[in-house]
Amino acid sequence: MRTMCVSAFGALLIVLFSSAYAAQPVRVPEPPAEATFPAGGACPGFDVHLRTETRGWIKTFANGDIQSTGYERAWVTNVESGKQIELVVNGRVRIIPPNGDEGLLAIAGPQIVIFFPGDVGPGDDSEARTYYFKGNTQAVIDDNFAFLDFDFSGNSIDLCAELG
Repeated sequence: MRTMCVSAFGALLIVLFSSAYAAQPVRVPEPPAEATFPAGGACPGFDVHLRTETRGWIKTFANGDIQSTGYERAWVTNVESGKQIELVVNGRVRIIPPNGDEGLLAIAGPQIVIFFPGDVGPGDDSEARTYYFKGNTQAVIDDNFAFLDFDFSGNSIDLCAELG
């Protein structure tokens, strides 16, 4: 009797855990984004306006991971001068959220990354900076989404220098 109960309980656990891990990710359309960052927020010395249009999707997996895929265009503008750059930003973005420790941001393909003061990455870590990366990008993140470690391979453009 005891063996039968343990076996039945074990089978129930296998079914429950298999169902949880086999669950389909939640998939929703990625909304367009628009934000204005004050001077020092995305680039030192001038306000930056960022706008995106997308035909992409955001998937949230059962384990909490998030993935963004699809076609996007972005416009990055120096608000003061009006100088604007249009970019394709259709890289696949995967976020493994921190769980009280560290998480990961992984990007394959072209994408804009804003580094806030104190974030590890290219340029002066004491200032905000914005880059366009084409290639593979990885950042170790903390619970506040601050970049603790950063690595990329491919090409990059310093958008603050281009817009300044």
